[in-house]
Amino acid sequence: MAKNSPPVQVTVYADSNGTHLHQIFTGLDLLERSGEINLKLRPVSRYTQGRPNRQFLALKAQVGPSGRVAIFDMQDAGDIGLPESLDKCDLYYKRSYNENFHENLNDDQRSKIRPFGFNYQVARKNRWLLINRLLMEFVARPFNPFKSKNNFHLHNVKELIDLNFSQRKKIMPDHKELRPEVSDKKYSVLFICRLWDPEGLSEENREDARKVNESRIEIIRDLGARLGDRFLGGIQRTQYAEKQVPDLIIKDKKFTSRDNYLKLVRQSEIVISSSGLLGSTGWKFGEYVALGKAIISEPLQSEVPGGFNVGTHYLEFHTPSQCVKIVDQLLGDGELRQKLEDNVSKYFWEYLEPENLMRDIINELIGPVKVK
Repeated sequence: MAKNSPPVQVTVYADSNGTHLHQIFTGLDLLERSGEINLKLRPVSRYTQGRPNRQFLALKAQVGPSGRVAIFDMQDAGDIGLPESLDKCDLYYKRSYNENFHENLNDDQRSKIRPFGFNYQVARKNRWLLINRLLMEFVARPFNPFKSKNNFHLHNVKELIDLNFSQRKKIMPDHKELRPEVSDKKYSVLFICRLWDPEGLSEENREDARKVNESRIEIIRDLGARLGDRFLGGIQRTQYAEKQVPDLIIKDKKFTSRDNYLKLVRQSEIVISSSGLLGSTGWKFGEYVALGKAIISEPLQSEVPGGFNVGTHYLEFHTPSQCVKIVDQLLGDGELRQKLEDNVSKYFWEYLEPENLMRDIINELIGPVKVK
C-alpha cells in the first residue's frame, strides 16, 4: 500500500471503544486522511463474539472483491483471548505477545499470530469518526450506563468527547503531542507510578500486585534519598496509597495532570518503567518510546515488531538496587543517553507512530501471509 496506489477498503467491526484500541483507530484515521484507505465502520462482528473484555477489535482489508481479516487482541494478559477466532481470521495481532502462551495451538493457528507492539493512549480529533464509533458500539453491544461496573467505560467515552468537543485541558493526548522532540531538561530522573490495591483484584493477581507495589516503593525511596531535587518521582494519590505510603504521595496536581505529565517526561533525562500486573508492558513504556526518552526498565516479557533490544534501545534492571546503580551509570554517561534517545526515536517512527504502525499491518494483511 503506497500513497499513489488506489485506496484499500478497510472495514472495522467497531463493536468496542476499549481504551487499548484508540491507537488503532488513530492510525486508521490518519491513513484515511492521507487517501491510502477508505474507512468504513460496521457494528456487527462474528469475529470477536465471546470476547472476555472490551479490548478486542476486528477489521477486514481488501483490494477488489476479496479481503482478509485481522483480529486485535489488546488485553494485558499474554494468553490468546479468542483462540476460537483463530480459525476465522487471517492474522491475529497480540498485545503482550509471548510464544510461550501458544503451545496448545496447532501450526496453522500459531502462524497467524503477530506481535502488535507497544500500546499507549493516543487519539486524533475527528468528531464524525467519534460519533460513528460510539453509535456502532451502542448498536452492537448496548450497555446499562447506570451499572457501576460500566463507570470506567463511561469515563473513557468522556475522555474522547473532551478531546473532540471541549476547549479545556484534555486527558486523552493528541497524536501530535506524542512524538520525539527536543526539550530543555530540568530533571535528572523521572518515575511517577501508581500502587495496585490488592483487594480490588482477583485472587490470582493479588500476590503479583504486592510484589509490583513493593518494588516501586523501594525504587522511589532510594532514588529520592540519593538524588534529592534531581529526582521527580512519587506515587499517584489514591485512598490505598495514602494509607500505605503517605510520605510518597504526589500532592501537587500539576505533576499528575495529563498535559503536565507529558511535559515532565520531555524535561527528564532518564525515565523509569516497571512491569505491570501479569508482567505486562504498560502504556507508560509506549509513551516513553513515543517521546524518544532514555529508558531504564524491568525486563520486557513480551515481544514487539522490529527488535527492541537491551543496550540499544533501553537498559534493564531486575531489582530495585540494580535500578539505582544503572541510574548512576547513565547519569554519568551523556553519550550513552543520547544513543538510547536516538535509537528509540528511530524505532518510534519506523514501528510505533500510529499511521506507520497501521500501514505496516494493512500491508501485511492485503499481501501474502508470511509464515513465521
